[in-house]
Amino acid sequence: MRWFSKLPLGYRLFLGTGIPMGLISGFVFIAVLPQASGLADWPFLVHLLVGSLVGLTSGLGFGGLMAITLGAMQVVGSSKAGTGQTALKVKQEGTFVVVGDKAHAFRQVKAAFEKLGVETFDILDAQAGVLTGHTKWSWHSFGENLAAVLHQEQGTCTVTVTSEPRLVTVLVDYGKNRDNIDAIQQHLLTELDLLT
Repeated sequence: MRWFSKLPLGYRLFLGTGIPMGLISGFVFIAVLPQASGLADWPFLVHLLVGSLVGLTSGLGFGGLMAITLGAMQVVGSSKAGTGQTALKVKQEGTFVVVGDKAHAFRQVKAAFEKLGVETFDILDAQAGVLTGHTKWSWHSFGENLAAVLHQEQGTCTVTVTSEPRLVTVLVDYGKNRDNIDAIQQHLLTELDLLT
């Protein structure tokens, strides 16, 4: 399914919503409607053909509608991240260079994660400079996986942070993961000397 994640957002929305809707509609027409409408005496091949056409047209219509609606909402929600396909992706990344040592930067990144709602850390290794955690589900999100990798250099520390949905089938996040990256950057900006 790696090919699916490489498709532009509109195609992913179209296929991800249209195919299931088409299959459900076709199945309902083939299996349920003939008995309910008194058309049970039609040959099965006719039911199959008509059900396939009903499924195809409803899937195309629903997929197109969802691609337009959800796609537009994602574009508006993530417009603050800039333009292009990177801004529309649900996985967001940010790299920041801060003045100081890795240990202090690590504590501040951990504090930023906690501000975003991370209560339990999956990996919390100050020596290696790696921390990962996840936020809880809420009414507007299925939660996000947050990760940070810190590298010490001479007098500075490079912090690379990623934020992505916990649920791998999420196609749109309305800018939530970009907001997480921006919140971490803002926290680092107020607590440390941020170079970039």
